[in-house]
Order: sequence, then structure tokens, then C-alpha cells
Amino acid sequence: MTNKQLNSKLSIMYRDILPYLRKECKRLADSGGIDVSGAEDDFRIPNIILYVALKNLAEQYRPYYYLNKKEAKNLLHF
Repeated sequence: MTNKQLNSKLSIMYRDILPYLRKECKRLADSGGIDVSGAEDDFRIPNIILYVALKNLAEQYRPYYYLNKKEAKNLLHF
């Protein structure tokens, strides 16, 4: 795969990420699992919500096959 091909495929995947994150953040905020209304006007609650939404997103892209898991684990070192 060339860098151009890689970037093209990543661009396709990027399009799905932001809409998912917006929807997931809203779902988490509305879930009642965290007190949004009683929170200070800072980035603590949004940071927590985005963190959980990103973890949930990462699970959707988690590699399942052994070789893919091995390559992903190696890439985490960089």
C-alpha cells in the first residue's frame, strides 16, 4: 500500500469518527451516569465524557486477529 492509498483509506474512516463522537458524547451526557448539571463550568466533565466516548470508539476499531493485535501492540510503543 502506498502512502496515498493509506491516506485515502484513513480519510474515509475519518468521516465516520466525528459524527459518532458527537452522538456518543450526547448519549453519555444524557445517560445519567455523570452529573452534568451540578458540575463546574470547566473542562472536567467534557474531558471525562470525551475520554469514555473515545474508548468506546477505539473498541469499534480494535483488531481481532492475532497478527493484527500483534502489530497494534507493537505500534503502541511508538
